[in-house]
Amino acid sequence: MFKYNGVDRTKDTLNLLLEIMGHNERTDTFSLDCHMSFATKSIMESKADSDINVMAIPKLDSQRNLARIVEVAYGNRYAILYYPAGDSKSATTRNIMIDIDKVDFDRYDSLINELDRRDILRYTNICTSGGGLHLYIITENDITADEFEKVKEVFAGICERIGLGIDTSIKINSRMRCPFSLNTKYADEDRVVLCIQRAESKIGYTALQRLTKDACNISEGKPAFEVKQEPYGAYMKSNTLRTHWTNVLEKIIERHNGNRNTGIFNTFLFLIHNGIITNTLEFCQYIEKFKSDTAFKIYSKKDGQFDTSEITGIARNIYRMKKGELEHVDLSQIESVPSFIERGE
Repeated sequence: MFKYNGVDRTKDTLNLLLEIMGHNERTDTFSLDCHMSFATKSIMESKADSDINVMAIPKLDSQRNLARIVEVAYGNRYAILYYPAGDSKSATTRNIMIDIDKVDFDRYDSLINELDRRDILRYTNICTSGGGLHLYIITENDITADEFEKVKEVFAGICERIGLGIDTSIKINSRMRCPFSLNTKYADEDRVVLCIQRAESKIGYTALQRLTKDACNISEGKPAFEVKQEPYGAYMKSNTLRTHWTNVLEKIIERHNGNRNTGIFNTFLFLIHNGIITNTLEFCQYIEKFKSDTAFKIYSKKDGQFDTSEITGIARNIYRMKKGELEHVDLSQIESVPSFIERGE
């Protein structure tokens, strides 16, 4: 089980990797050979492709063998490298990869909202990479290196305006760390490339043309697509929702493919970012709302295997991330203050 912020990300990460590699569920085969390689920490530091090729992995022929590769890599603390486009000579790809370096995760919700406002979030898979983020946009049709560079330019402009930066050296045929790969640069803890946000769909030809056509507009601060003025029903930074909170919660869960944990996590981020939750009292009140019978009517649309302890765990992770942005106020009116807030964890 691979977790990020207490949430199991195994399924989303596996599904993303299977999609990248063109997995055929009926035949259990892969249409794309990504030329995977194992790499030790010393090999990664050497930056020598000749060394890395010694640990090349033959083309995988089943999902089971892919799982075995992940087990071997994790057990031996190897990184797993691969080419999202197929190999080092690829001139086209269906897997656009954007590498955001050294992310200040306090800006993560800003990135989510910016992508959503520009109607790009629905096509964007987001992975943690250890110290940054990997974004994957999977296309329905092959794209050229020129189109790849235009998409990269769009994301560079978006990231620059919210205080983030992308690795501009990444090319259409670059070798990258694969989903499920350890980031061996860090010895203090296990940092694994995990998918924390799944796209709703691949990007089609028309949407991609709109995106690449407006690459120059992005660099000038103009929106790539029509900006949605009130995402999820909030007046931006107004401390006011224009709709009932259940509508916001339900819409965000739907946007995350029905994943309740991810939906609740991102709803908290959305409410904090937009000034709906500004202090510990409001935070506690929303924790109780998300534990209420009203909220569980939304959660139960998927199945009944969900309980309040999962909401507490999500809230704890949000508090650890965002407590510096919340005003700490008197909580005497809250019947049961979460222990992690009382302790200031």
